[in-house]
Amino acid sequence: MVKDEDLVCIPKKPVWCGVCNSPTFAEDLRSIRDWEGAYSLIKVGESVEYPIPNGHLDDKGSVIPEFKTLFSIRQTRNERGRCLCCGGLQYADIGSPETGLIHEECGGKFYRQYSIHSCLYKTSAYKVYSKDGFQIGRLKQHSDIEGVMLVNECGYE
Repeated sequence: MVKDEDLVCIPKKPVWCGVCNSPTFAEDLRSIRDWEGAYSLIKVGESVEYPIPNGHLDDKGSVIPEFKTLFSIRQTRNERGRCLCCGGLQYADIGSPETGLIHEECGGKFYRQYSIHSCLYKTSAYKVYSKDGFQIGRLKQHSDIEGVMLVNECGYE
């Protein structure tokens, strides 16, 4: 079981994972200096895109409690986040459309494309990770206890 207030969204970035051998996402932890710079801007009411986009909010500082939670997690971690599919660290960032990655079979170049869509997810589509970045399971459903979610414990698929 996990309490609702213990669920936080970790920033993520698109990567090509060498273990998964496919495009996926990894935690986007960045340097402590980046986090401190963002915190300085949030405190004075400025918009930031990382680690918590707040430009759409009237009160830019309303993200401070969530920021502090994320920052406390970040301070205990290495700057290199884990692949969210396998937990590995062997990946290449593909943040720009020109990825620089070459397909090993044909020599073709990979380009990142964008897709704009909206969708609904079942609760079970949300994966739950430890503060160390390891997958511990998927959200299962709300429990009989208010403010608590059940977690179906499982490892990487």
